[in-house]
Amino acid sequence: MAEKDTKISGDLHIMMNVVRAMYKTLEEDWTKQAKQHDLTSPQQHLLWILYFRDGSTITEVSNLGLWHISTAMHLIDKLEEKDLVRKERLRNDKRASRVYLTEKGRALREKIAMEDDFSTYKLLAVLQKQRDILGLEYGQLLQFGLSVTRDLYGKEYTDFLESSARVLDAEMEKDKINQS
Repeated sequence: MAEKDTKISGDLHIMMNVVRAMYKTLEEDWTKQAKQHDLTSPQQHLLWILYFRDGSTITEVSNLGLWHISTAMHLIDKLEEKDLVRKERLRNDKRASRVYLTEKGRALREKIAMEDDFSTYKLLAVLQKQRDILGLEYGQLLQFGLSVTRDLYGKEYTDFLESSARVLDAEMEKDKINQS
């Protein structure tokens, strides 16, 4: 291997820091939104995961949240204290549990979805602006991101992203019809 191949390139340096800057901006917006509901952004993320995959095992929650299993367990415990989720032991394996949203958890997730203004997310606004300036197709950007994510986290993870996005799109369509 050539010496240059083993060192960080300028392009990789830029990409790493661009991705970090985008994530930091998103995390700030997500944290601000979560605080309005007395949640942390990971707790809010967990509510959304369970909305799409209610009854997931702790391992599944960990995988879908991209958390270490101990982090997922801690988040679940905190939301259980707030009566937003409940755990049920599996009958055939007493060491494992499934996690479910409670009615209170479902209601809070619905409130977040209905009342919060996701259009205020700085990253979303900048992405839309740059997409228009550069004349990029949004679908191409999404496919690129999904392709990279599939290589990093696997098909099961990107299948979850795509199926949950379809649920959200269907809900938005239903809301439009109901408002007409």
